[in-house]
Amino acid sequence: MFGSVEGRARKGWLSRLKWWADGGRRAPQVAAVRPGDTVMLSQYLNGDSPWLETGKPVDLGHLVAAAAAMCRPAREIADRLTALGYEVPEPPPQDVQGGDELMVSLSLDGWPRWLPSAELVPADHVLRAAAATGRTPGEVMARFAALGYRITDAVPDSAAGPADNALLSEYLDGEWPWLETDEPVEFGHLVAAAAKTDRSAGEVAARLAALGFRLPEVALPDVLPGDELLVSRSLEGWPHWLALTDPVPADHVLRAAAITGRTASEVVGRLVALGYQLPDAPTDSAVEADDIVLLSQFLDSESPWLETDESVPADHIRKAAKATGRRRGEVAARLAVLGYRSSQVRCG
Repeated sequence: MFGSVEGRARKGWLSRLKWWADGGRRAPQVAAVRPGDTVMLSQYLNGDSPWLETGKPVDLGHLVAAAAAMCRPAREIADRLTALGYEVPEPPPQDVQGGDELMVSLSLDGWPRWLPSAELVPADHVLRAAAATGRTPGEVMARFAALGYRITDAVPDSAAGPADNALLSEYLDGEWPWLETDEPVEFGHLVAAAAKTDRSAGEVAARLAALGFRLPEVALPDVLPGDELLVSRSLEGWPHWLALTDPVPADHVLRAAAITGRTASEVVGRLVALGYQLPDAPTDSAVEADDIVLLSQFLDSESPWLETDESVPADHIRKAAKATGRRRGEVAARLAVLGYRSSQVRCG
């Protein structure tokens, strides 16, 4: 009976009614559940928990996102939520368009947390929304006004930067997921953004500050192409980033040297220039010629690389031994030096 998403969601709603009854609470008077109710009742509009909280006004952002997700008028969504016992903002927007759900989300992903409708929309959110949606600031402000939001100040179209969407993107590719405004921008993101957009770290930091982000209070270095790989834990040029406050382990230097084709001393020199500490820096002789083969998931000396937070499978060690002419135990021992945990293998 409850095998489908819709069925599971109805079961969750019935459980909520039972919770009210068991606690002696007065449950809201609602009509029979209709198809689509479970979508609008779910906080993430996916027909599953977590559900909207009863007794708490529905955010305007949820109303906008529900209308966009369900391709139904906001007035119809509002009326149905009212019938289900919820308090909704009045009047609801008359015209919701695709993309509006991104704008009203603080993280610009169409999910909670929602932009507070009782507060003025700040200029930096307008700029971030323009970058995330491909609209101009003027178009964003017009949409906010149509949805019932108020803007702090008019933001000219000229205020939008050509690379804003790349700077805002966690992976610096101009796509979701976006940076969170309630967390300081990581130092590695600044370095990688400077390297990938051909700007100085200072220019990147200034632009992100104008877009409403908090920045690390550190000296900003000169950034060179390729630095984005060195500051990335995966050595792919994207998160997760090395923490500037933590010493860089020797195994990261060895991996970086193998993958970038630099010597260990060259890697150390760049990381020191960027502001990192390397108390146990390895020597050039510590890098071995076939390290890059061992690090490659497909043993072809190319990306993707093994993940340091995952145990290396025994099958990789077996194939790496065959590819390099080493014994399996030697491969496992070398991977340990490079910072990896290995599945238990026989030494043959």
